[in-house]
Amino acid sequence: MNKKTEVIGIVIIILALIVLIFGDNLYQQINGLSFFENTPTATNHQVETPSPTLQQSIQIQPSLTPPTTIAITSVVQNLEGTVWAGTDSDGDYYVYEFLPGGVLKFTSPTGTFAEDKWEQNGNSVYMEMSNKYCEYTGVINGDTITGNAWNKDGHTWTWTAKKQ
Repeated sequence: MNKKTEVIGIVIIILALIVLIFGDNLYQQINGLSFFENTPTATNHQVETPSPTLQQSIQIQPSLTPPTTIAITSVVQNLEGTVWAGTDSDGDYYVYEFLPGGVLKFTSPTGTFAEDKWEQNGNSVYMEMSNKYCEYTGVINGDTITGNAWNKDGHTWTWTAKKQ
């Protein structure tokens, strides 16, 4: 037997073992797989070629082994009852106290105010001060909130606060 025949024999044995181990599961995983969402058609004008996208992912597992599921969870921090403090891009220092019922108490260079509003949606926070004269949006990331703010005069700035 020559070297080429030996290599072909080994490849056939390996393929047979794969089919034996994975059986119908492999066929079912691969069957129906499409690598291109659309097939371009030729016209007398331009041909638009779509980017290849994988419509179905392949997960090959031995048929005797149950699939493994990995759960990814994100912990959303509830702001209610917490106090945060930090500076804005103008260099001013603020304290934000997120009270129950969406009431915001905040301290700025001009005083302390307790009749403003806040809302939380997941890791996003929205605050409004003085009947929407000033509005803040931010994203909570661990013990830091960063975001953007603006007022009715057209002034915009960024802000960062740390949990106290």
